[in-house]
Amino acid sequence: MTEQLEHLLAQPTPADLTLHFAEPISARIHAHVLGIIPELVDDFVTTVVYGTDGHAKHEFGRRAIKARRQSPGDDVLSDLIASDLTDDEVLGLMMVLMVSGRDSVAYMIATSTVALFTHPDQLATLREKSDLMPTAVEEFLRFGAMFVGLFPRTATEDLEIDGVKIAAGQTISVSPVAANRDPQRFDDPEVFDVERDAFGHLGFGFGPHGCIGQQLARVEIRAAISALITRIPTLELIDADQLRVQPFQHEVPTYRAGKVLVSW
Repeated sequence: MTEQLEHLLAQPTPADLTLHFAEPISARIHAHVLGIIPELVDDFVTTVVYGTDGHAKHEFGRRAIKARRQSPGDDVLSDLIASDLTDDEVLGLMMVLMVSGRDSVAYMIATSTVALFTHPDQLATLREKSDLMPTAVEEFLRFGAMFVGLFPRTATEDLEIDGVKIAAGQTISVSPVAANRDPQRFDDPEVFDVERDAFGHLGFGFGPHGCIGQQLARVEIRAAISALITRIPTLELIDADQLRVQPFQHEVPTYRAGKVLVSW
């Protein structure tokens, strides 16, 4: 975290916090947990994080697997290799894991920064009461949920949920953004409040489809925001793309972090 803060501070201002802080943190921690050897981390960032060539990503996956076979460690990829999965199955799972969750963490770091600096009273509260950070992270996730809609599901039989009738064969999609702003669940849901009890939000999904990396994501977001607001006391928000209407990130309707320009 210290290294990435120094990288951000080395940039001319205004600097893009998304590009120079949020994305590098999420990418490098993601690579570390997966088991990408240090020598391949830069290639991971270039090929998987910013690259668009599917063939190149598969080739990188094969290189990463080969490298870990030669030098196993305490990581996800080493465990997959040591399992009874076939080489193709290991590669398939690796391709899913390499692109899962990383952009969500970068988004949340950037978006949480914007939320705090557009609500100076909440920023002041969090700076004064640092022990609130775990609670504040849940509010970050509630208030700034990334997924406007989740993957659709089709009912196999007629059913009724909380008074809403769904017919067999009807396809529906749940919106975490809408659920996290439900006034029946959260008082004053449009208000950003770092002291709110926001546990129970759907920022990470729920049940068997809940994000398997959500605890790691919480740690990353907490550490990143804590470092920003304590180590750069003069930090200020200059502008952010997300303060204006933007297109969705990709086919699954998700918000994008966009540029977050800061100075100090």
